[in-house]
Amino acid sequence: MVLVLVDAITPRLTYTFDFIFGERGVSYELTTSHFDFEERDVSYRLNYSERTSSIARHIVPSTLLRESQLRNVAIDKGLFEEEECLEFDGIADPVASVFYVLSRYEEYGLPEIDEHGRYKAVNSVQVRYNWIEKVVCDRWSKAIIEFIFPELYIESELRYHLIHPTLIVPTFDIDNAFAYKHKAGGRVFMSVMKDLLNLNFQRIRERIIVSGGADDPYDTYGKIEDVGSKYEHTRVFWLVRSNGDKDRNVPIQNKAHQETIKRISKVATLGIHPSYGSEGNAGEIENEIKDLEGVLGSAITCSRFHYLKFRLPKYYQALVANGIEEDHSMGYAEKIGFRAGTSRHFKWFDLEQNRVTKLWIHPFAYMDGTLNEYMGLTADQASEKISELYHEVKKYGGDFRFIWHNETINNKGKWNGWLKVLDHSLTLKNG
Repeated sequence: MVLVLVDAITPRLTYTFDFIFGERGVSYELTTSHFDFEERDVSYRLNYSERTSSIARHIVPSTLLRESQLRNVAIDKGLFEEEECLEFDGIADPVASVFYVLSRYEEYGLPEIDEHGRYKAVNSVQVRYNWIEKVVCDRWSKAIIEFIFPELYIESELRYHLIHPTLIVPTFDIDNAFAYKHKAGGRVFMSVMKDLLNLNFQRIRERIIVSGGADDPYDTYGKIEDVGSKYEHTRVFWLVRSNGDKDRNVPIQNKAHQETIKRISKVATLGIHPSYGSEGNAGEIENEIKDLEGVLGSAITCSRFHYLKFRLPKYYQALVANGIEEDHSMGYAEKIGFRAGTSRHFKWFDLEQNRVTKLWIHPFAYMDGTLNEYMGLTADQASEKISELYHEVKKYGGDFRFIWHNETINNKGKWNGWLKVLDHSLTLKNG
C-alpha cells in the first residue's frame, strides 16, 4: 500500500491517483496528517505536498489539483525522472500532468475550433510537444510509481496484464446504411443531378449497376458480422437522423434499414451515433436514442458522436442526462493517437461541476479516414503506423480501439486495397 501525503484531499486529486494507482491495482491512501504519514507502518510512501519529509520521495505539487475552478494555466514542457511532462506555473508536476490531459482541461472555455465546431488537435499540448502518439498519462503513471520504488511498477504491471490483457476492439460507424438502395425519390433525383454536375461518372455507373440488381457498395454487413462474431467487444454506432446536410442516412422508418440494424445487433453491441445537427442538445439526442431503441427493442447505453463532433462539457453532459454509460468519441479526426493520453477506459471528470461522473470514456487510437484522407498514407504505410500505435498500447496497458465505416471496407474507389489494413488491425495480437 502507498501512503500519500497531500496538502488537501480534493475531487481532482482523488480522481488522478485513482488512475495512477488504482487503475494499476496499487492500493493507496491519502493523508493530510504529517504525523500519520511519518508514523504509519506502510510499505511505500510518497510526499505530494509542500511540506518536507526525510523518509519519503518528494514530488513538489503545483496548485492545479487543489483548485476547484477553471483558469488559464501557464503551461510549459518540463522533465520528471527523464520523462517529459508538463510544467504548471513553472513547476514540473507529473501528477497534475495526468489530470490536465485526462480531464481534457485545455478543451474548456473558448478554445479555437474547426469548421465543424470541434476542438482543433493542433492546439493540444500533446501535438505541440509531439506526444500525441504516446500514452503520456500511462507513461507519467509509470514514472511516478517507479519513482516511489521501481519494483512496485513491475509487480503492478505484471498483475495488470495478467488480469487485463490488451484487447482488440473494432468499432464501426454507420453514417449511411446504403449508397443507392432504399433512398427516397427526391433524394435520388438530387443525388443524380449532383453527380452529373460534378461529372462523377463512377457513381453514375454504380447507381445504374445497383439498380439492375447488383450489391450496394455500402452493403458490407457480411464483413461486419464476421468481425463481430470473432471479436466480442465490437461496437457499431448507428446514425438515425436523415434530414440534415451532414446527417443523411436512410430514414430509420425504412424496413430494410431496420432489418439491417437488427441483423448487426445479433453479433455486436449497438450504440447511438448522435447526429451532427443535434449540437449536444439533450432533448434531440434523447429522440435519436428512442428511435434506435424502438427498432432494437432494448436500451442503448453507448455512443459516439457523428463527425466526432463534441465540445466539453455540454455534449458529455447531454449523454449523462440520457443515461449513456460509455462514449467512444475520444480521439481526433485529423490526428491519430491518444487525445486523452491513454488507451485505457476512464471515467469522465466534469470540470465545470468539479466532479467525477458515471460516464466511461473509451478512447480510440485511429480512424480509417484519418490515415487515408487526412494523412494521405498508402495502405502499407497505414499498417506500419497502426503497428506502432498498437505496440505503444501493448507496452503501457489498455485496449486497442479503432474506427472503420461500412463504406470504407468495400475495397473500392479510394478505399481499394484498404480492407487488408482492417485485417492487419484485427490480427495484431497474433503478430
